[in-house]
Amino acid sequence: MKNSLLLVTALLLSFLLTAQTPLINYNSSWKYLDNGSNQGTGWRVTSFNDASWITGTAAFGYGTSGITTSVSFGGNSKKKHVTTYFRKMISIADASLYSSFTLNLKRDDGAVVYINGTERYRSNMPTGTISYTTKASSEATDNGTAIQTTTLSAGSLVTGTNVIAVEIHQFANGGPDLFFDLQLNGTGDVTPPTVSNYSPADNSTNVSNTANLVLTFSENIQKGTGNILIKESGVTTQTIDVTSAAVTVSGNTVTINPADFSFGAAVNIEISAGAFKDLFNNNYAGIANAATWNFTVIAPDLTPPTVTIYSPTDNAILVSNTANLVLTFSENIQKGIGNILVKEGGVITQTIDITSAAVSVSGNTATINPADLTYNAAVNIEIAAGAFKDLSNNNYAGITDATTWNFTVQDAPLSGPQTLVAYGSSWKYLDNGTNQGTAWRGTGFSDAAWASGNAQLGYGDGDEATVVSYGPDANNKYITTYFRKIISIANPSSFTSVLGNVKRDDGIAIYVNGAEVYRNNLAAGAAYNTLATLASDDGATAQTFSFSPSVFVSGNNVIAVEIHQNALTSTDISFDLQLIGTDVVSLTRGPYMNMALQNSIVIRWRTDAPTNSKVNYGTSAGNLTQSFTDNTNTTEHIVTLTGLSANTLYYYSIGSTTQTLQGDANNYFKTMPVVGSTEKIRVLAMGDMGDNSANQLSVRNAYLNFNGSNYTNAWLLLGDNAYENGLDAEYQSNFFNIYQGNLTKNHVLWPSPGNHDYANNSARQADHNIAYYDVFSLPTNGQAGGVASNTEAFYSYNYGNIHFVSLDSYGWETGNTRLYDTLGPQMVWLKQDLAANTQPWTVVYFHHPPYTKTSHNSDTETELVNMRQRVVRIFERYKVDMVLNGHSHGYERSFLLNGHYDVESTFDPAIHALSTSSAKYNGTPNSCIYIKNPTEARNGIVYVVAGSAGQLDGTSAGYPHNAMYYSDVSVGGAFFFEIEQNRLDAKWICADGVIRDQFTIMKNVNKTMNLSINSGTPTQLNASWLGNYSWNTSETTRSITVSPTANTTYTVTDGVACLTDVFNITVSGAGRNLITNGTIEATSNGSVKVIPTLVHKGQQISVTSGDIIPTEISLVDINGRLIRKFNSRQSFFIDTGDLQNGVYFLRMKLKAKPFIQKILVLD
Repeated sequence: MKNSLLLVTALLLSFLLTAQTPLINYNSSWKYLDNGSNQGTGWRVTSFNDASWITGTAAFGYGTSGITTSVSFGGNSKKKHVTTYFRKMISIADASLYSSFTLNLKRDDGAVVYINGTERYRSNMPTGTISYTTKASSEATDNGTAIQTTTLSAGSLVTGTNVIAVEIHQFANGGPDLFFDLQLNGTGDVTPPTVSNYSPADNSTNVSNTANLVLTFSENIQKGTGNILIKESGVTTQTIDVTSAAVTVSGNTVTINPADFSFGAAVNIEISAGAFKDLFNNNYAGIANAATWNFTVIAPDLTPPTVTIYSPTDNAILVSNTANLVLTFSENIQKGIGNILVKEGGVITQTIDITSAAVSVSGNTATINPADLTYNAAVNIEIAAGAFKDLSNNNYAGITDATTWNFTVQDAPLSGPQTLVAYGSSWKYLDNGTNQGTAWRGTGFSDAAWASGNAQLGYGDGDEATVVSYGPDANNKYITTYFRKIISIANPSSFTSVLGNVKRDDGIAIYVNGAEVYRNNLAAGAAYNTLATLASDDGATAQTFSFSPSVFVSGNNVIAVEIHQNALTSTDISFDLQLIGTDVVSLTRGPYMNMALQNSIVIRWRTDAPTNSKVNYGTSAGNLTQSFTDNTNTTEHIVTLTGLSANTLYYYSIGSTTQTLQGDANNYFKTMPVVGSTEKIRVLAMGDMGDNSANQLSVRNAYLNFNGSNYTNAWLLLGDNAYENGLDAEYQSNFFNIYQGNLTKNHVLWPSPGNHDYANNSARQADHNIAYYDVFSLPTNGQAGGVASNTEAFYSYNYGNIHFVSLDSYGWETGNTRLYDTLGPQMVWLKQDLAANTQPWTVVYFHHPPYTKTSHNSDTETELVNMRQRVVRIFERYKVDMVLNGHSHGYERSFLLNGHYDVESTFDPAIHALSTSSAKYNGTPNSCIYIKNPTEARNGIVYVVAGSAGQLDGTSAGYPHNAMYYSDVSVGGAFFFEIEQNRLDAKWICADGVIRDQFTIMKNVNKTMNLSINSGTPTQLNASWLGNYSWNTSETTRSITVSPTANTTYTVTDGVACLTDVFNITVSGAGRNLITNGTIEATSNGSVKVIPTLVHKGQQISVTSGDIIPTEISLVDINGRLIRKFNSRQSFFIDTGDLQNGVYFLRMKLKAKPFIQKILVLD
């Protein structure tokens, strides 16, 4: 009996701990197929589409009772369908909640059950593979009323969608009945959840009035339905619906966020049964009494917070002017309402709202971040009552007086150069002619008995503040006079260098704390009776020197000086000294460069404090082996490097003897090639750029992208370089700040001024008192070639085979004359300069354009009209090739013009344009180059207005000007051109990187040359241009060698029908041959060949050397006048098209030995 009771108890407990969850009930809806077809196996799986199947409600069948939906057995009762199919889809939220599943099946006759395509159960069916014709194992005598039960494992179904597929099979073809129904239950947990932990804990005290309520359960739970009651002293004060946002559930934890409890309250919590339940829907029993969960809330806090620490501390001194104000309170605090007042000298200088971002609170600390305090200010802080409060809303009392929290701000720090010893300072001195040895130089020496007086100290010049003694005998004066001075330095390490300026007559040695720092006109190791070298300036000129501040110490330092006479009978001595301590200086401008000549260059920069100037340089970026130092202390550094090699790339850095300010691989320049060199010269031109606009930056960046790593030889400024008034500050902000990190350190500047550089001001036009003349160093004395102008307003220079002329179209010269005044000094000089020019190319640039219709109108503006009517004729007379201007804020490029001096409406391209081609030379229609022949009477000029490198604005009446091939004011840009030999190529590089205009000019091309040679003589023919070549011999090189035996015509074209050279060769067997050779022997195995030496005008001469490269090559006429210079190289051509008939001499040196070859030029 006892064993039976135990068994029953165990079974009962097992039932209580588990429960059956119906997943499919009897009499459920199913999809079914009763057409007797063979469905194979695909119908069993989840993905099978049963949309065409019929839907019905179980039980299914025929021929028996209890059927809800009758299915078809087919049209023949004696041969009924063997198989009928059923499918049902169910969804399970979490299959892991079930430990097993129970399948209850009613079937007549046999059945197979599949779940998600896998067979899970078969009843009354044979073993093996089941097909649609397989019959049940036996007839079901129960007619489907008996329940067939099986248990399925936990993994039989999955979380999410599951498909139950069942096939019912008949035992016999004529079986009288069929029956199907199915139930599926999941077996899971039925134990209700319980609370394992309460927070606050039951019976706890001093609970925060803002505390959350947290319950930790024995298992994961979910919300049910019901309320949570909060009772204080037995009275319900809060009712919280469990579904509200104040209740959150995470796993097995519930957090309740009630309103604040009453201070000191006795609280108990009650919870409805079923307010929470586990994931099997087993309800939590809840709390229905006052004893399960109760606690006591902390008593009310009535004590206001107080400050325990002030920072800076009260009465502190030397407080940083950037210090924050920090208060540490007695407890955690929060912001309240009110202001913080910062007073300096009793006057409110800052009012800070407590709610502003300048005030932050963290725990018990408040940090106030005021604006910087005034140096040396006496500060007190006042704080409104209630500006801070504790977490119980007790207000901080605040500060309402000037004594609770006050402090003094530090003195302003010394910055920049500091004068340690000033000219005219007081010195101790000894003038008795005694030998003081060396001890007098040190810090331990006592000079108490020495006299004292202010500098300048000395005698004999009459400018002394203190006259010292030379002894009793004027013919036997004391040789040495001693001087000492004590100075105090708080922190010598704050200096990077000490700069000295000393006036001495005659010799001097200076010591700091016994260590020598400078000596001049006095031999090393000199004794007290050693005579000095004569100071020819009598001490009037300050000698500059520098030394390291490491010789100083913190505190007192001794400066000791000895002055030595040059002779016992010398009439005077002088001494005055200035010492300046410098900290790390900053580069404020540059570097930038002017006047890159063949053997020199000017490099400039500016610093925020005076230093000496040093440039390191060399031909390798990482190896600057040479240097130049200028010991003059200045902020405006101008260094001229000399002794450079022509046509050589140099790298450089700038700074002082104690500091390198700037220098990287992008700091470089190239010296000029020899005059007359025909190598490629690349030139950038910008007008009206200095306005600090977005367009200025875009144009700069577009040019940098276009140029890449190529070297640009010259950068021309076309005026209005710094808007609005050409002030030094505007040059800084609108020019140097834009270009000094990218262009000025490797592009040599050749500027011209505009009206804005003169501030648009007549007084500045007259006195030239403008920053332009201080900012740039320009060739006034003809040192770059051309005629000396003796002014920076206008100048000229030769670069390779180009003659550049920079003019001033706005400033006034002597007699208030302008550029266009024909008898003014600028016009007189211009004509002299152009007349003296021997270079094949001439480019002139200045600000005011003679032809424009963009933002200025050359028809109506007096300055522009005068430029066209008076100056253009000069350009044409001297066969200028290109004129570049700014002023008008757009881009305009003319045809090849000549003879147009009137208003735009009179322009006739048939008369005034020597060519109406686009000159783009790109194979498009009418794009052939502009061709110039210097011997022609009318020699056209291309005019370019490039005033949109910064400024960019509208148009004038009549835009575009008819003389312009191309005009554009829609986008800014920079003008770029390059000249090599007899070819000029130009491009307008727009701010968006697009090249919208381009043109090409060539000189002395399209030649016809008639040559006479002996039959079969090798003759070199050279195309007259640089570019592409197509000879009638099928060759594609510039030069070919032919040896005709009969009269022959050779032609070469450029491939785009723009250029053709013709060589007519007449062959003769006898008579004088014009093609003669000259050979200059240099050594037994080297020579220079000149072919031919007797030429017709226009024929090219070939010069070729062997192993020895000639140097100092030049062509002179019979009077010795220089015609042309050539670079040292193994081979080159001499173009004779612009030479007059006559005798010339080609001079050169081979291994330093001079040689001369005579050349005869005939018609």
